[in-house]
Amino acid sequence: MAHMDTASPSPSLPPRPSAPPRPPVAPDRPGGRPSRRTALVAAAVLAAVVTLTVVLATSGHDRHHSSASTGLPAARGSVDGAAFHGPDADLLVLDGVSGRVQVTADPGATTVTGIFTGADPARHSTVRTDLDAAFGTRALTVRCAVDGGPYAPCAGELRLTVPSHTGLRLRQTSGDTVLTGLGGDLTVVTTSDHLTATGLHSRRASVTVTSGSADVAFTAAPDRLTAQITSASAVLRVPVTGANDGYAVTSSATSANVQVAVPRRDGSPHEVVVQAISASASVVPTTG
Repeated sequence: MAHMDTASPSPSLPPRPSAPPRPPVAPDRPGGRPSRRTALVAAAVLAAVVTLTVVLATSGHDRHHSSASTGLPAARGSVDGAAFHGPDADLLVLDGVSGRVQVTADPGATTVTGIFTGADPARHSTVRTDLDAAFGTRALTVRCAVDGGPYAPCAGELRLTVPSHTGLRLRQTSGDTVLTGLGGDLTVVTTSDHLTATGLHSRRASVTVTSGSADVAFTAAPDRLTAQITSASAVLRVPVTGANDGYAVTSSATSANVQVAVPRRDGSPHEVVVQAISASASVVPTTG
C-alpha cells in the first residue's frame, strides 16, 4: 500500500477577544459632553457674575461722590470740568485755593453753582460743598478732590455764580482772581496773585495783597474798606458822587508810596484804611 504524507494542519491562533463595551458617560460627568441643561445653568451663573461685578465696580466708583453735609451730591468730573451746586449762602468760603478763581454775583441766582477743572484736566475731579458753622450758620465751603483723593482746597480753574447778597472769604496762594458784582461782606487774602474786582457793593471789605497786584472797584461806597499791601501794587476805586462827598481816609506807608485822589472828610460814614509796606497803593474815584 502506498504511503501518503499528509501535512499537519497549522495551529490556528486563538480568536481576538472583542473590546468590552464602553460604559455610558453621565451627562454631567467630567470629561463628558455637557448636557443642554448644564450649559444653560453655566450661562446663567456667568451672567450673574458679570452683573455683580458691574454693580460692585459702580458702587466703588460712586463712593467718592457721596453727598456732602448739605445733602447735595458731590459733582462728577470730566475733561470739561466738574459742575456742582450748593444752597443759598450768606458767605462763600474758599480757603487755600490756587489757580484761576472767578466768582460772579447774579441778582437772579438763588443758589451757588459752579464748575471746576483741575490743574490736569484729564484727571477725574469732584467738588464738595458744606455748610460750615465755623464761619456762620449759612457759610458754604467749597473743596475739591482729584482721582478719588481727599477733599482739599481747589487747585485749577474754579468758576462760581452766587446770589448778589452772598459775601466771600477767600485765601488764594497763587494765580488769578476775578470778582464781579459781589454785595456781601468781603475778605480777600492773596499771595503771588493778580486780583481784579469790579462792580462791588459790599458794605465791609478787607483786602490783603502780598507779592502780587490788585485792582478793586466799588459801585457803592463801602462803610469800611481796609487794605494791607505788602511788596505789591494796588488800586482801590471808590465812587465819588454828590451824595457821598468824601471819605475818612487813614494811610500809613513803610518804604512805600500811598496816593489818595478822593475827597477826604473827617467823620464820614465811609472809611478807608490803607497800610503799605514796600509797596505802592492808591485810592481813586471809580470811573465808568
